[in-house]
Amino acid sequence: MANPTGNNVHPYLPSRDPERRWLFRLEFALPAAIAQLAPILTINAQAVSVPSYDIPPIIIPHLNVDVKVAGRPTLGQMTVAFNTGYNTDAIDVLERWAHLVYRPDSEEIGFKRNYIGHCNLVVLQGSQDWKVYDIQGVWPSSIGTRDYDWSVSEHVVRQVTFEVDKVLPPTLSSAAGGSSSGFGFSLSTPLGSVSASGAGVNINSPGGGIGVGF
Repeated sequence: MANPTGNNVHPYLPSRDPERRWLFRLEFALPAAIAQLAPILTINAQAVSVPSYDIPPIIIPHLNVDVKVAGRPTLGQMTVAFNTGYNTDAIDVLERWAHLVYRPDSEEIGFKRNYIGHCNLVVLQGSQDWKVYDIQGVWPSSIGTRDYDWSVSEHVVRQVTFEVDKVLPPTLSSAAGGSSSGFGFSLSTPLGSVSASGAGVNINSPGGGIGVGF
């Protein structure tokens, strides 16, 4: 299965113009029934929609005041658009995966434990991994039309929609200058310096220093 080149140059454009600087790589751990096709299915995508996250409020009457508390969160769908020339085997594997969800020959719906997978959505900055979303309970619910047209040489962009159970907060890759442990900054002035990280804040001045942990 083809992967992007290190400098993110589109392999099918004659001018070899650089692609947009933000690219996406999806790494799917497939259900056991089709894992022999590809232990990890990698799709290099042009566009990805991270599922929306909605926490509806629940109103609880309490004396003369209605109290709002958080209800059970709901997640939207994840939609992926990718070039079939970049991902030559991806659609074949995804169609086999969809057949685990619904078998058109027998008109049977599969058991969820047999068709859910796992996905790491990697957002690239240039040629480096920038942030990674851990997406759990994934399965394909819609696969865009497969068009065959031998009169043109352009590769077809396909769109696939996935249902998801859970999206964990993204982690930042240290290779791209990020950290998943917190934030950090430093500031120097004639009156002293201030630095902060995920472990605390330090203030240094001519009169002494102060440290605050959190």
